[in-house]
Amino acid sequence: ADSADDVVLAALVTFSQREGSWLKVASGAKLACLEGVALRAAESAHEESRLFVEFGAFVGYSALAVARLVPRGARLRSMELDAVHVVVARHITSIARLRVDVSFNVGHAHDLMPSLIEECGMRTMAFLFMDHSNSRFHDELDSIERLVVGAPCSEVLADNVLKPGAPLFVWAATHRFAGQASQSL
Repeated sequence: ADSADDVVLAALVTFSQREGSWLKVASGAKLACLEGVALRAAESAHEESRLFVEFGAFVGYSALAVARLVPRGARLRSMELDAVHVVVARHITSIARLRVDVSFNVGHAHDLMPSLIEECGMRTMAFLFMDHSNSRFHDELDSIERLVVGAPCSEVLADNVLKPGAPLFVWAATHRFAGQASQSL
C-alpha cells in the first residue's frame, strides 16, 4: 500500500494535470532533480547539519517531496510570503503524516533567515531549495553566506533560473561554486 505522503503527492499532481491547470508543482523531471539533490544532501548531512530549507512553499508539494527523503531527526523549514499558501501547505503536509519536523513560516526569506540561526545554530544547513522570487535568489544567497548558515555539505537548488530567469543568481552561483557540481531546475 502507498504511504500517505505518496498518496498526497500523487493527488496534487493529478489535480494539477486535470482540473487545476493553475496549480504548478515540480513533478516529472523537476521532481526527479529536486529529489536527487535532496537525497544527496540527506546522505551527506552530518548530525549537526540536518536542516533542509525551502524558500517558497506555495501548497507544500516540494516540501512534502523533500521531507519524505530526509533522515529522522532532520528539520525542514519553509518560508513563504503568502499566509494563505502557508495555511494550505500546513494542511497538505499534515494529511501526509510526515515523520520529520516540518514548519512553514510567513514572511520574506531574507527577513526570516536570522531566525534559522537562532533556532538551529550556525552552519546547520544541508539543503536549500529556492522557488520563490527568482529576482531575489542572488540576494538570498548573499544573506545565507553572511549569516554562515550553510554547512560545508550544503546543496543549493534554484528553480526557474533560465526562464523567466535569474541572471544575477546564475552568475553568482557559477563564480562562487566554481569546480563544484551544480544543478538547477
